[in-house]
Amino acid sequence: MISNDALAKQMAFEAIRHAQCNRLSTVKCALIASQCSKIHIVQVPVDRGYDLSPRAIDLDCSLFLHTWNAPEHLVMDLDEVMVDVGAYPNNPLAHTYRWTVVSSIHHMPKVNELIRTFEGADCLTRDVYGSFLVVKRDRNDILCNVGVHDLGLIKSMLINASSGTWLPSVTAVSPEEIACVSPSLGVVATLSRALNTVRQFEEASLFYAIPEMRAILLRYCDHFTVMALSRVNQEGRRSAQVEIRARLKMVVAPFVPSERFASFMNLLQITGTIIIGSVARRLFTINSAFIQDIDEPEVKRYTTSANLNLCTPPGKRDLVVRWLTNEKFLTWSPSGDRRQAARGLEVVASSFMTGCRDVKGSKHFVTVTESRGSVLAVVLSSTYTAQTNAISATRLYCFYPNLITSEFSLRSDIAKHHLHRRSSIGFKLQSSNRSWQAPCGPVCPATTRKTIGDKGVASFVWDPSVHVPQSRHEETDYLLAQVSLRFRFSKVCRNMFCRNYEPDLRGRRAM
Repeated sequence: MISNDALAKQMAFEAIRHAQCNRLSTVKCALIASQCSKIHIVQVPVDRGYDLSPRAIDLDCSLFLHTWNAPEHLVMDLDEVMVDVGAYPNNPLAHTYRWTVVSSIHHMPKVNELIRTFEGADCLTRDVYGSFLVVKRDRNDILCNVGVHDLGLIKSMLINASSGTWLPSVTAVSPEEIACVSPSLGVVATLSRALNTVRQFEEASLFYAIPEMRAILLRYCDHFTVMALSRVNQEGRRSAQVEIRARLKMVVAPFVPSERFASFMNLLQITGTIIIGSVARRLFTINSAFIQDIDEPEVKRYTTSANLNLCTPPGKRDLVVRWLTNEKFLTWSPSGDRRQAARGLEVVASSFMTGCRDVKGSKHFVTVTESRGSVLAVVLSSTYTAQTNAISATRLYCFYPNLITSEFSLRSDIAKHHLHRRSSIGFKLQSSNRSWQAPCGPVCPATTRKTIGDKGVASFVWDPSVHVPQSRHEETDYLLAQVSLRFRFSKVCRNMFCRNYEPDLRGRRAM
């Protein structure tokens, strides 16, 4: 859970603040985090009601370690994470203390590099995984504070006690066992094992230089991998642009036939219209790990779109409706079923029109929203992060790129009116970002952001052949700089790794 010394100090500070806010006592323990350069002495809160004679099982170690694999369950087996080392050193003539080691639970833990730096670590025959909290007890099993003078003893204990065989390791876990937890991780583990048994591919540079080979491989990659290839060189960027074009044609195919795709893109370019909603999200989630892990009955929820959502600049709605009418969307009406959306977007949108096309008993719908100003104002007014994406005739935009390949979407705690959504939406809602495992950075939902110079928005030019207007700000995309927009998604940030973190003091147990 801890990745470096800075995060370890931040977690220690947050634990102290949590204890002070909830009036809890604390006990000093030793934190041996997987990616830290030294042992940190941290104050771990004691569960309420056990502060007089606290035991190891009374500590709230979840503030520092992954100790709960199934948070929705009410019962937790502490024996899975705690090991009673007993007295160390085991000398009947000396006044020795007892020790308990709490280990983290994670499906794919990191190697603990810190333990490898301890004196005598050469005796360990395998890598040690995960992070640990070492708890000190007296002869009556009452907790004691760990001091700096105990660190040498703790290092020796971790290395020598039972030769470290009780420390968690995943080297014995087979790809088949990993696949039971996650099919996609099982594929990765199987591939990793296979690559370790083959010799280096000497003709790799020639193989990957063939555009057709890259195109075949990209068909099975997620969006982040495609974007990573686009940053390698000019050839990689060209292959990524071809793949994004193919994916965009696929996600709009139910509404726009392949032979009319070029004309549709020309319409978006002429009118300045953008694609929003579930179709834009689908483009980003293609081949994502969570899609591969979904059971067959549920997969359609994430891979199909009920309608195509378009947003037009002021005065361009009729031109878009006329083009769609020529594509057999013959029935048009004001979006009466989107009254709730209209109340929530009345400041940034002036009208909603829904068109219907009936092909052999199968109905397809298109919703055209006319904005009052910038089309991005409509995107940023969404109360779900899953809907803060846009596709123009030349570019992709995503304002929360850390969530685009996730099945979860944050729900804003600011807006009074939440957007209309169908009963089977393509994402799962979360009321806060407390589950994030890294600092928010520029995409913190509680940060006030501006479209001009925003470091959090991710954009990609998928069609460089189309001429775009010159931006009024050199370092900002022309559409982002068209209107200076200021936006904020939430009032508070619940991510304890973020500098804007605010603890939830409404009686909930901190994570």
